[in-house]
Amino acid sequence: MNLIKSTSIYTISSVLNAVIPFLLLPILTSYLTTEEYGVLSLFTVVVSFVFPIITLGVMGLISIEFFKLEANKFKEFLNSILFIPVFMFLVITVIAYFFTETFSNLLNINQKWIVLIPLFALVQIIPTIVQNILQIKEKPYFFAILQIARTLLNVSLSIYFVVYLNYNWEGRIVAIFLSFLVFTIIGLFILYKLDLLRLSFNSFYIRDAIKHGSPLIVHSLAAIIFAMSDRFFISAMLGNSSVGLYAVGYQVSMIASFFGTSFNSAWVPYLFKNLKLNTFDTDVKIVKISYLMFFIYLSIPFLLYVASKYIIFEYFIDLKFHSALQFVFIIALGYSFLNMYKMVTNYLFYEKNTKLLSSFTLLSALMNLALNYVFIDKFGAVGAAYSTCITLFIFFIAMFFVANRIHSMPWLFFRRKELY
Repeated sequence: MNLIKSTSIYTISSVLNAVIPFLLLPILTSYLTTEEYGVLSLFTVVVSFVFPIITLGVMGLISIEFFKLEANKFKEFLNSILFIPVFMFLVITVIAYFFTETFSNLLNINQKWIVLIPLFALVQIIPTIVQNILQIKEKPYFFAILQIARTLLNVSLSIYFVVYLNYNWEGRIVAIFLSFLVFTIIGLFILYKLDLLRLSFNSFYIRDAIKHGSPLIVHSLAAIIFAMSDRFFISAMLGNSSVGLYAVGYQVSMIASFFGTSFNSAWVPYLFKNLKLNTFDTDVKIVKISYLMFFIYLSIPFLLYVASKYIIFEYFIDLKFHSALQFVFIIALGYSFLNMYKMVTNYLFYEKNTKLLSSFTLLSALMNLALNYVFIDKFGAVGAAYSTCITLFIFFIAMFFVANRIHSMPWLFFRRKELY
């Protein structure tokens, strides 16, 4: 399937996948207070933080090893690395149990939910693996069906628990968990039907996966700290009510990332296959597509702000959350730089230079932490949006040049071919 067709399917899937839960916003903003929405946002942030720790960063190796290993060896690799998250789940659950009170006070979340956080992360493993497999096998239709089906289940359960049972923010959390649990069972069945599931254990693949994947833990955690620390700063400095407003603006801004995520789903297998050809003409084609995508990404925040002001906040967001509009353009512009950043970091993944990538992401997280403290103190919650946008712009520019040193591409192809 060609790149344009695959991207179109992934884009439609992502848009539908985004529109369906987006329809929850009127419900959640009506039934939850700004403070409850803030607590919900903090809980999902913590689960996102725990996920890469449980996986030890090996999830990112699946698409790479698929193209480098023979079919039987890849099957053995995949089944071997499944032992890693199970073991880490047990370790983190024990830690969460002994430090429940500490984490509860720090996050202002009920203790009963703290112990369950590792389980929430664990049930996301198989659905994530299945999505990766379907992407690299270039099965966008199947990918789209599963993605949308899980979202529909998630939304339906959320409405049931929040509206009909009046479970407030906890009802939303239960709905997310049950939807992932159901699709973990479905995912195991899919892996079995694809002849990718069998009880096998190869210590070499586990050691190799940890060796190359563990640097990605730093990368993943730093990325999450970068993306999510703003909520903790706002919570500590301004309160959870401000977190709730910021989270709504952030969720609307995430629309800017949907096209980038869907394009990257089709782009990665296309890019890796074409980089392997190692020809000038193919590299020029990759660069031209990259420039086109950069232009599209930078156009999205302007369109999104107009749509937010006159449509989204006017008709979909409860009045008590309307001040969240101030965050939309700034965060969306940051997401545009993030989409561009992801496109150039693919070259580091291809070269398996994960240590450098981790260092870069860690630096961006540290810069973002410092800017969050300074800007939130000076500008209020909108300072977190400024911090995100500025940091992502700086690190996109820096990564662009670094990635080109790691894997040189003809970005100036319009000059003389002899330069390359």
